[in-house]
Amino acid sequence: MVKMKMDFKDETGAVYPLALFLIPVLIVLAGLIIDIGMGVYQHTKLTSAVDAAAIATLDAYDRDKWEEDEIIEIDPSQARGLAASYLSRNMPNATIKQIQVDDTEVTVEAEATAQLFIMPMFGRHDMTLEAMARASLDDD
Repeated sequence: MVKMKMDFKDETGAVYPLALFLIPVLIVLAGLIIDIGMGVYQHTKLTSAVDAAAIATLDAYDRDKWEEDEIIEIDPSQARGLAASYLSRNMPNATIKQIQVDDTEVTVEAEATAQLFIMPMFGRHDMTLEAMARASLDDD
């Protein structure tokens, strides 16, 4: 019987299969981190813009009613105009979904679309972001 002895000391090229597998995985992970980071950045920007829009609507109170009767009441049409103006100034690609105006409180809901960089390779080109802010003239 003939014994064959294999020499495993020559490991030249042994890392190629590992690198062939890991490089695409690392590229995809880096891309996901970039996409998630940009999504978080855009959401933070949208949140700030909606906060500014909600606070701006508080300036839409009826000044005549305040001066005559000392009653604070927000004018809904003026509040909508101020919210739209401030939102478009702070984040031009955002749109207002809903504005709810009570006598002394305003709730603004908006959305924006964030473009993705790596995910389009997998069929997802953008993500929709939403934010809501509430502002009130009450002391509560």
